Amino acid sequence: RYKKTPTVKIYPVTLTNLIGVYGNFERDSNGDGVADGIVVHSGTGSLIASGVIGTYAQKVTGDGTKSYFGVRYNYIFVKEGWRYFAKAYSKLSTTTNATGHGFYYASAGGGITWIARNNTQITTSWGMKYALFEGTTEGNISLEVNGMFEDATSTTDVDIYVDGYCVYNLTNMGVLPLPLQELYEVETWADLDADTLAQLLPYCDGVCSIGFAWESDV
Repeated sequence: RYKKTPTVKIYPVTLTNLIGVYGNFERDSNGDGVADGIVVHSGTGSLIASGVIGTYAQKVTGDGTKSYFGVRYNYIFVKEGWRYFAKAYSKLSTTTNATGHGFYYASAGGGITWIARNNTQITTSWGMKYALFEGTTEGNISLEVNGMFEDATSTTDVDIYVDGYCVYNLTNMGVLPLPLQELYEVETWADLDADTLAQLLPYCDGVCSIGFAWESDV
């Protein structure tokens, strides 16, 4: 009698980070304190050598007024009805008077849609923020990671730190590997919820391949 030895099959998946390598915040070619490819839309930028991905992370210091501040990537082309997933690591320097931090995206016309504003998980430790969103109109958008500080009478500066910033086009990724279809009982990447996507999709510099290992006794 022979013992049946399970075999392991690898199901490869190609990831394309729409932000490319800019999401690692490793390069500041002109020395202005803002990583290449990224815009600091409010506040003062600087790179710090204590990142989650690679060596550096982006730091943005607010001006101590009631404002939103953070980093922005311009632009990502979004199609109406297509689904996207965004993820980044972030933290705030203080929880005093801070009202939250997360993602929003702004259309070319300036309209803002919050997709992951979280006021209940404000933290001074690195945490993963993520969001699942669907394009409402076709066109270029900017997608932002923000800190919020709401105390118009205070002069305290608040810092937001961001690293490992990625955006994936779930519609383009298409059909899930068969074992994941069976596990989650859905057919495509666009059918998965945000919590599941956060577990399955790591940060990727540009284009990379990941593999899902699955044991089979066949």
